[in-house]
Amino acid sequence: MALFECPECGNMVSTTADHCPHCGMVFTVCPECGQVIKGEATQCPNCGAKLTKNEPVQEQKPEQSSTQQTTNNINVDYNTVKLVDIWKSKQPQMADNVKLYDKISKGVGSFGAMFFVSACILLIIWTAEGDPLEQLARMENVIHFSTISLWIGGVICCISVIFNIIRSYKLNTAIIKWLRNNPIDYKKYFLKYINPNAQDQFEKLGSKDDSSTELKWYYIAKNPQAITSFYLYLVFQSLFGFVFMIALPIVLTEVFKLVVYSEIWGAELASYFTSNWTPSIVCGCIAGVFLILGVAVDLITEGKGKKIIKKEMIESGAVKYSSPKDSE
Repeated sequence: MALFECPECGNMVSTTADHCPHCGMVFTVCPECGQVIKGEATQCPNCGAKLTKNEPVQEQKPEQSSTQQTTNNINVDYNTVKLVDIWKSKQPQMADNVKLYDKISKGVGSFGAMFFVSACILLIIWTAEGDPLEQLARMENVIHFSTISLWIGGVICCISVIFNIIRSYKLNTAIIKWLRNNPIDYKKYFLKYINPNAQDQFEKLGSKDDSSTELKWYYIAKNPQAITSFYLYLVFQSLFGFVFMIALPIVLTEVFKLVVYSEIWGAELASYFTSNWTPSIVCGCIAGVFLILGVAVDLITEGKGKKIIKKEMIESGAVKYSSPKDSE
């Protein structure tokens, strides 16, 4: 690329340009003799050669790598960007709405936890003060106040669970709906979780929280009827949260009574007054059942998504190596 001196301002200009970037003068350069003609010309006055307008040299853009794709006019690098980030960039208002419910859930939960902490602090102060027999008159007040604090904390935490359910519902349904209307190349996206040097190259796929959740979104987005599995998971997790928050005050109330009575009458006699653990055991078992059911539904949905994407990646050639087990 040759340079010449602009006849108007004296600065150096490329012969491939059609005007001076410093003063703006338009010119034409003869490709035959190199004569610089002011303005646009069709013929060189020096050698008579026919002239055409100079075309500015355009910078070539680098080609996108195999893990990059333009999704809805957004250049996405699948190695660094996650599905939830892509969704946030396309639906920022909905993302802010979900974030608001998340903040409310955490704020209400923290407020409820204060009542549990206050009950524990009261118990510590009571047990640390002098002779337990002298505190006998205050015993019922301590138990009464602790019980009330624990139940208020449990109710407030149940409200926190409700906001968390709303947040989870809005987040997951919005992302699944967006993925259905804006499909991405999942075979390229999930490549970042593939380790071709491992005996099982898909071992990291689904082993992390991010890929596990993304597999569920992928499966439900491809199979609309599978949204039922998400609703089941949400119901089981909600019931677990509610039962757990009901069981917690019951269990802690009995534990507090045991501690208080032990200070007064000793451990053996105290166990007699706190022998009614049936409600705690029942609530604990029910909460455990809901937790197991929720986890089971979650794992089944994730497993189906992983099975489908593995098959697609192998058949399309996105994954060049596979273990005998994967190719079956």
